[in-house]
Amino acid sequence: MTGDGADEAAALWYVFEAIRQRPDDGIELPPVLLNALVDDIDRRLFATAGPPVGEVLKLAGIEERDGWYGEAGVDWKPQMQRVNDDRMRALARRYELDPCCAAAFGRVVTAWNGYFTGPGDADGWQPAASLVD
Repeated sequence: MTGDGADEAAALWYVFEAIRQRPDDGIELPPVLLNALVDDIDRRLFATAGPPVGEVLKLAGIEERDGWYGEAGVDWKPQMQRVNDDRMRALARRYELDPCCAAAFGRVVTAWNGYFTGPGDADGWQPAASLVD
């Protein structure tokens, strides 16, 4: 007996909606899967053979990008990236930074983060010498 994945897709969407804070947020998948399984008191989800989880996610309207999951067809980004972008915009407004200064500040923050994670792990990592200007 095999299932079509519809019940699993509905459960994943329900949990996905409950976890994300905004429609343009991308989130990690493990909490979605774990919460869907814990909430399934009848133990019927994923109990029979069905489509792979990736296909169930597509059926639910959830897409994957770089290890993050968001609503298909929506311009979303990982939740912490959105939070960081909002903080950067708030700092730029607070200190009345010109667009060029806000961009330079963003490069410095990226380099600072890269200092802690190392050049092999940080996207956009720049050596300190390139930040002198």
